[in-house]
Amino acid sequence: MTAQTKMTEEMDTGFDPLTDLDESTAGENRRPLPETVSFKNPFFTFTDGITFETREGEEDPVMVVPMTDQTISMHFPGVIRELQLKHEDDDYIMLETIAKSLEFVCALRMGDPIPSEILSGKASWRIMEKHRMIARHRLTMQLVSWLSGSEELITDPEELIRQMNDPETKKKVDDAFVSVAEALGYTRDDKEKVVSLVETFAEELAYIEALREVFNEVRRIRATVDELIKASKYDETSRESAQSVFRLLQQAIQSYSYEFLQIDAQTGEIISVLKNANSQILFIRKVRDDLARRLLAWDELERKWRKLSKQNRKEIEEVTMETYRFLALRFLPAVNWKLVTQSLDEKASNSESVW
Repeated sequence: MTAQTKMTEEMDTGFDPLTDLDESTAGENRRPLPETVSFKNPFFTFTDGITFETREGEEDPVMVVPMTDQTISMHFPGVIRELQLKHEDDDYIMLETIAKSLEFVCALRMGDPIPSEILSGKASWRIMEKHRMIARHRLTMQLVSWLSGSEELITDPEELIRQMNDPETKKKVDDAFVSVAEALGYTRDDKEKVVSLVETFAEELAYIEALREVFNEVRRIRATVDELIKASKYDETSRESAQSVFRLLQQAIQSYSYEFLQIDAQTGEIISVLKNANSQILFIRKVRDDLARRLLAWDELERKWRKLSKQNRKEIEEVTMETYRFLALRFLPAVNWKLVTQSLDEKASNSESVW
């Protein structure tokens, strides 16, 4: 069985840096973290339907309590102050855990599981097998090119498939794993330990490849907006709206591109990556979580742009304005965003009280 084939199968080599990594990460907490949302003080359960959320433009999370005629939103610091919770109290730790969890989910309710990002560092969202394949191919090609003396980083899926299907590449894969085993201080017979380690990294990088695909969809939105700007049949007002969205899209894409360049540079030297397994995985997860928070929020908008009819002017105007709001909130300076919201005549809801 070749090393290339072995990478695609379940392995039980006893070599898993993630086990030690997760245990050491959990050890940083003063006590084991709760696995589900639960409280001891009856204050948190005096009524059904309580949720914990983050609000756009607000720094602190809120506890949202539905009442008969209104909804009450209580900021976490206010709850902690009123209940006189101390850092070592179970309910304080629960609120602290929820606050961190809300970086990965939109809302939490009583009994909901705490995201795995908080408990073990692993992603709570799913990826497709094709993303794992891309990551495996990428790392394998890094090994093969390292063996030839000029390590090359390839991230384009089509190019990776072409290279991996090359008969010359297939001949070099086993030799690459053997050479890397020796470079890492193993014997030639320990090749499978390297295979397992590469598989571990492939699983981590697969999430980055999934996010790279989302990023490419965002870039396609920019291309569509550019088409709208150039379309002569749209009036000046529509063109100006599209231009505003295009400028903000440019900022967004530049920001996302920087993060992908950063992680590609960090993982571009395969021997260094494999020698520093734990620190590299922690770095990958940090970038992954930051990108996921920012890119996965595009899901609904991306779907609307993909299904957009360029003959439906009303639909174009609606999705353009929605995209502008989405981008302005994230990429306009705070003062400019305040002016935007005022110009859009945003009104505060009279059905909610904030504590």
